[in-house]
Amino acid sequence: MDKKKIKISVGIIGILVVLLIIFAVYDNICEFGGCDNFKSKGSNYCEDHKCIADGCTAKKSPGSNYCYYHVEENAKKYEEEDRLELSDSQIEEIKRAIKEYTDNLMEKQDNILAVNLLGDVPSSAYKTGITFNCNVVRTDSDTNLATIYIVMNSDGSFKVQSLMYDNQ
Repeated sequence: MDKKKIKISVGIIGILVVLLIIFAVYDNICEFGGCDNFKSKGSNYCEDHKCIADGCTAKKSPGSNYCYYHVEENAKKYEEEDRLELSDSQIEEIKRAIKEYTDNLMEKQDNILAVNLLGDVPSSAYKTGITFNCNVVRTDSDTNLATIYIVMNSDGSFKVQSLMYDNQ
């Protein structure tokens, strides 16, 4: 081979090596939007964005150190003193927050026709969070069970964190 062919071959190999390095690094970046940290082993998220439960690799739920599953699991472990006794007026305030949240959600996602609560009281109420079970009616004639997660702010007001479909 002459020198020109060697230079071209080395150049092509160099470009391929650089591309492989870029793809290897990119594949190891946390999948949380805007995060540039490396993923934790076996997870799609870095230590800052993955659930802190032993062995769990899921993304943290908003405002928590745990994923949605472990927030619910940990709620079951809390002692009676961690339960919230909600007054009728607090439950009504929570329902207003849910209505505002679901109205906003239906405006943004036109495939959701309705969100119906499955009870008059929360399915769980702890200092760490409050949940309501509901069903979500969609335009595809499908109805899905879901859970609405609510937190009580330090000023005593309530805010919906999220609505998550069950078993999907």
